[in-house]
Amino acid sequence: MKKLAFALAITLLLAACSSGSTVAPLDVSLNGVFTGTFVNVEDTQDGTATLNLSQLADSSAITGNAIFDTGDRNTCLINGLVTGTNSGASASLTIGGANLQLAISNNGNTLSGTYVLVTATDICSSESGSGTITLSRS
Repeated sequence: MKKLAFALAITLLLAACSSGSTVAPLDVSLNGVFTGTFVNVEDTQDGTATLNLSQLADSSAITGNAIFDTGDRNTCLINGLVTGTNSGASASLTIGGANLQLAISNNGNTLSGTYVLVTATDICSSESGSGTITLSRS
């Protein structure tokens, strides 16, 4: 009787574990306009950013363009074409000479992460070529 009760308990336990729900990462497409702010690590350069992104259905490839505005100040980040990939939970983008590593929120409406310049410019010679960026879908 104890063996039967033990077998029944194990069966019920396995059934309960297998019937639970899991939360899978959402497959969010990064189509649209994302706006926000950026600041370098030295907090000496900051401004606003606008990324117009396009991602084809059933593809991880991202294209688009980026506009960085600092008013009348110079910045290491320059306007340019965007290329990259969306892995579901994060996006890896290249804009001009900068690489962006961004976390994607579950609903796909927020991107946040870091940027690092691959190609230093004269503007960046005494400034840091890295920082943070936070964007929201407009």
